[in-house]
Amino acid sequence: MAWLTKISLKNRSIVALLTVAIVFIGAFSITSLKQELLPSLEFPTISVVTSYPGAAPTAVEEDVTAPLEGSIEGAEDLETVTSYSNGGLSIIQVEYAFGTDIDDARQELSESISGLQGELPPDVDPRVEAVDLSALPVTQLAVTSDTDSEAQLAEKLEERVIPELEEIEGVGSAEVTGTRDAIIDLTLDPELLREAGLGASQVSGALQANNVTLPAGTYSEEGQTFPIQVGNELTSVGDISNLVVGYRGQGTAAASSASAAAAPAGDPSATAEVAAASAAASAPVAAPVEGEPVRLGDVATVEDALAPTSTLTRTNGEPSLGVGIIKTPEGNTVAISEAVADGVSGFENDLGGGAEIRTIFDQAPFIER
Repeated sequence: MAWLTKISLKNRSIVALLTVAIVFIGAFSITSLKQELLPSLEFPTISVVTSYPGAAPTAVEEDVTAPLEGSIEGAEDLETVTSYSNGGLSIIQVEYAFGTDIDDARQELSESISGLQGELPPDVDPRVEAVDLSALPVTQLAVTSDTDSEAQLAEKLEERVIPELEEIEGVGSAEVTGTRDAIIDLTLDPELLREAGLGASQVSGALQANNVTLPAGTYSEEGQTFPIQVGNELTSVGDISNLVVGYRGQGTAAASSASAAAAPAGDPSATAEVAAASAAASAPVAAPVEGEPVRLGDVATVEDALAPTSTLTRTNGEPSLGVGIIKTPEGNTVAISEAVADGVSGFENDLGGGAEIRTIFDQAPFIER
């Protein structure tokens, strides 16, 4: 090492310049380093989540969980498989050895499950998800409004705030939480149904038959081809209320025909009843297609509603919506947090209606300590 000392003493100015350069490079590198609350870890765990609405735990176990477990067994580098069969839901945790390429494992698992799809109950579609800590929100906002309803506030957030949040450097996605889907609530009135001579099955059949759109070919003009569809799609309360579900007297005519067919032979009084019933059934007024049409709004209450929810979102006792901000793997948590905080006042102005945005969770303060 004596030679290194001699060279350093002979070239003191060069050594000093190198030292200063190294200090500046180090200081610059520190400012550009990513700051994270949670380390970037990749757990070799995959979840298979399957919804089977209305099924009991035993049915979920037999029809969904057991077949899926059979398709998973034998996978390469597999460590353990843990399953949970609950009412209407199956969850399978698949753990692999550390060092396993989780993307390859997920693809292999998805292919195995796809080959099993025909053995599962109809409308059952397993979801294959890998555990990803980076998918946790780095910042969670709560939004309230003095004048807007939940649906109006959610629409404004989607149109005005979410696009701006997703433009922040390092933000992967932003999502509104706590909303409920808009639905149309239909309540049949049994008394009105009886007066119209209809049943609930006829209403159900009419709804199914009139809410279908089918392809009917194509139309070509000037080198362009346009698809043609036929059918009827119900999209509003008015469409559903005006839907013809039957004809007044339809059920009475059917009942009369059934009574005529069931009358015993050789009974004069029964024969008279059969003749009367046959005459009534053959009369033009009693024919289903000639009777007065019965619309769904005549026998039921149809109104806009919100889907039921099992959770409530409150901020300081007030109903609110949440906005979760998720970063990209390369994103800087502290920089994203600062950008969101700087934009809050602008977001509130964009929303209007006395909107207020509060930060209820933020990873940045824990990192900066």
